[in-house]
Amino acid sequence: MGKRLWTRRGDPGPDVNLHVRVVGSPNERLALLFRDWFRARPEAVPAYARFKRELAHRILDTDAYADVKDPVVDLVIEVAEPWAAATGWRP
Repeated sequence: MGKRLWTRRGDPGPDVNLHVRVVGSPNERLALLFRDWFRARPEAVPAYARFKRELAHRILDTDAYADVKDPVVDLVIEVAEPWAAATGWRP
């Protein structure tokens, strides 16, 4: 399943980029691992948040935004996988 972008047509609030995952899928595992690694490493959160804020200010197209962000997500997962193995993490 691909990513979906839902907008609130007629609502003054901001658009929402909502990721839908199939339970038990590799894509769900990746999202949960990403989240849980950051929860275990709160010192890494400010740098990632700063990166995303800067990226959002500079790249307005959601496809281009994802193209730039995805390699950074891949780097986080490269670090998170050994952490998951060492800690016995499970989704």
